[in-house]
Amino acid sequence: MSLQPQPNREHKNQRDRDHHPRARIYAALVALLIPATAFAQTPNQKAKAEAIRFLPTCPATDVNVRKFCLREQTDFIERYILAKSGDVAAMDAVAESFRPEAREFHLGLPMSYAESCAWRRVVLRVAYNKDNFDHFREECDRIPEADEIASIKRTTVLMKELETAPTKPDSLYSGVPRSHLDGTLPDTR
Repeated sequence: MSLQPQPNREHKNQRDRDHHPRARIYAALVALLIPATAFAQTPNQKAKAEAIRFLPTCPATDVNVRKFCLREQTDFIERYILAKSGDVAAMDAVAESFRPEAREFHLGLPMSYAESCAWRRVVLRVAYNKDNFDHFREECDRIPEADEIASIKRTTVLMKELETAPTKPDSLYSGVPRSHLDGTLPDTR
């Protein structure tokens, strides 16, 4: 019996060692090539998630204040989804919700000059009239330059979303109870 390694076995082990890293790379590439649709959100889900990211935390000091805040936030999410469907009244309401001056009237809503102005620009592009132009001027003439630039960029994104992937408002209330007073937000897919 010979003590020399058998060439076939050594070759096989070498091939397995070489193949192993390639197998990992191949598996990683296959995982990356899984269709993006498996991970994609519907326009309504995307709009809901986006609206929720804007919302601040409701105060927990008083149960009635918290309920009011949660109600305001739920209404904001619903308006946001409707606005993303092209509903001009909802767009106007969303723009109003972002106004920093609206804080004294609306608890728990986001505050952003850039977002408010971007939504006013979208309203103007979708439904131009004197009232909409006046709201635009009132909202956008006095914002800082950085917010104005952000607003213009955001307007482009919003218009593209309205054209390519609008939400579907008819699916907002598909049997989902609207009760949100237990501290949860309704599912508005």
